[in-house]
Amino acid sequence: MKFKSSDGKWYNVKYADMAHKTDAVSYWNKKGGFHGAKSKEVRAWMRDSDNYELEYFSHNRSKGASLGETYRDPGGFIGPAEKSTYF
Repeated sequence: MKFKSSDGKWYNVKYADMAHKTDAVSYWNKKGGFHGAKSKEVRAWMRDSDNYELEYFSHNRSKGASLGETYRDPGGFIGPAEKSTYF
């Protein structure tokens, strides 16, 4: 079985990573953190298969490493959370 990666090439599925369409760290820093660590909203986002795509493992891991973004402290979010898209 093969899949088409973001570079337009086809790879054997054994070389696939489940990659977030929106990087998890970006989601947390912009939205998820306002709901809190291990919140129903964050867990629902992580479990939603629509938030993932197959990506060639090397590309996925390089992309994550090159973001230069780190997770914000869960206690550092100020302000109201957006309305949940799941609940």
